[in-house]
Amino acid sequence: MIASFPTPLRLRSPFRCPRPLFPRDNGGSRRRGWTWRSSMCFAAAPFVKDGALRVNGREALTGVPQNVVVSPPLMDGAAAFLGAVADREDSRHVFKLGVLRDYRLLCLFRFKIWWMIPRTGTAGSDVPFETQMLLLEARQYEAVDGGVRKAAADPAFYILFLPVLDGDYRSSLQGNSSDELEFCIESGSYLAAIKPGVLDYFGWCTWDAFYFDVNPQGIEDGLKSLSKGGTPPKFLLIDDGWQDTSNEFQKEGEPAAEGSQYGARLVSVKENNKFRRTADGASNNGATSLKDFVSNIKQIYGLRYVYVWHALMGYWGGVSPDAAETKKYNSKLVYPVQSPGNLSHSRDLTMDCMEKYGVGMVDPEKAFNFYDDLHSYLMSQNIDGVKVDVQNILETIGTSHGGRVSLAHRFHEALEKSIAKNFQDNSIICCMAQSTDSIYRRGIQVEQCF
Repeated sequence: MIASFPTPLRLRSPFRCPRPLFPRDNGGSRRRGWTWRSSMCFAAAPFVKDGALRVNGREALTGVPQNVVVSPPLMDGAAAFLGAVADREDSRHVFKLGVLRDYRLLCLFRFKIWWMIPRTGTAGSDVPFETQMLLLEARQYEAVDGGVRKAAADPAFYILFLPVLDGDYRSSLQGNSSDELEFCIESGSYLAAIKPGVLDYFGWCTWDAFYFDVNPQGIEDGLKSLSKGGTPPKFLLIDDGWQDTSNEFQKEGEPAAEGSQYGARLVSVKENNKFRRTADGASNNGATSLKDFVSNIKQIYGLRYVYVWHALMGYWGGVSPDAAETKKYNSKLVYPVQSPGNLSHSRDLTMDCMEKYGVGMVDPEKAFNFYDDLHSYLMSQNIDGVKVDVQNILETIGTSHGGRVSLAHRFHEALEKSIAKNFQDNSIICCMAQSTDSIYRRGIQVEQCF
């Protein structure tokens, strides 16, 4: 996300300069002491032009980046706020302001967390980290014979850079080896990756044992066997086979064509009949609902976490555009197109079938609604997290949606938002997602299924 942060650096130039006056009393003699009045050393407002920060006719900084902005002058006309535009949200940013050279300078910086001391110099590289005030002495110069410059007769004026607080951020100045003046803003609220609890435990995934035919009785048999063998899992992943889908390419009583299972589409966010009581009241494999089944095996086998599988687009064939419970996601049937680079390597049966049968693509504007409905239901069923598979399908269906990178950004943003809302920690495993479109996009996801 491109965010404009409020300007956290106050540029003050010049000072309000108190001038000593020596008015005479009635007797003509000078009165002791001082009488002060406030006046401006000059009235020219700071501004950026042609890549230079100009103050009272002098270039205070050169090579000013385009993301640096100056606010309109303040009421006195000789001061402004200087800031920058960030390309991301973060707890700490360092912005370059421009090159600082050929000035006598005085700065106050924190050399320890407790104390501040002064330092002098003539260039940006002389400005240390944690500088909290920077004063420049500026003089007008005139040329003389031989090209040598000398100070003009006019007195010096001063430019004060004063870092301030803004909202939740504080700011400070610093220089680098290229004589660039930088300012740092930071909130102290550092973003830390959340480690999912499942990483601390031995787990079992049902895929290799059952493939699509996973069922409650088989899961219980597997848990019993592992426990009896001395390796009781604390984490269970119920892989593909638990969802409510329909498949127009498989006819009852007829042999299924190879790969036709990848034409199935999601018709509900709920579990299928294997994991719930059917409409006539019958119970398959002893399960009355996904929640009852999960709660039961957690209690009996000491499971701490139970995750379930789903595809990024719901299922291999996507979300059904016509089913009563999924019409609201405005899915449309699209046919994947692989890049020449992918086609130059091994063909993949799964991808061939998805190209043949098409994918019910959720409307990108409805992506968060879809994930939120799915994940909130799973949370209500005592599910602790999800494995999200088939993620690279996005790179093949980007036409008319801004391309693959833009589409990946939109779906991953919606997915991450739903995960953060519905599960307690970073409860997601990413699978079939080894494309830079997905790798560089993922924010909160820290696991990768290889």
